[in-house]
Amino acid sequence: MTSLTKQSLFDACKLDVTSRQVDGWGMVHIRTMTELQRSTRIANMFNDKGDMKPEARIRQRVNIIIDHLSDEKGKPLFNEGDAKDLLSLDAAKLDDLVNKITEIIEGTEEGKEQAE
Repeated sequence: MTSLTKQSLFDACKLDVTSRQVDGWGMVHIRTMTELQRSTRIANMFNDKGDMKPEARIRQRVNIIIDHLSDEKGKPLFNEGDAKDLLSLDAAKLDDLVNKITEIIEGTEEGKEQAE
């Protein structure tokens, strides 16, 4: 039986980048979130009373794109400064991309073969 060590925790929780071919988009690289990124995102979703801010609901899909799309090395493709531009895009055209990102990060993707 092994015990959890500091190093084994760091080794087990490194950021992952998953690459998939997505119809209409080509090769898409999707990264996991850091703990800081996730905690900040959650904290910014709620007001002082603990109610979800309306803009958090509006930006939900855009936040998925900002938080998870990356290059092959895991460098984010978008940042918070891109939110307004992303919100102005054709939502129907983004559906397949956002759905694929969501499937991968939630582990519900069918045919999980790693891209070659």
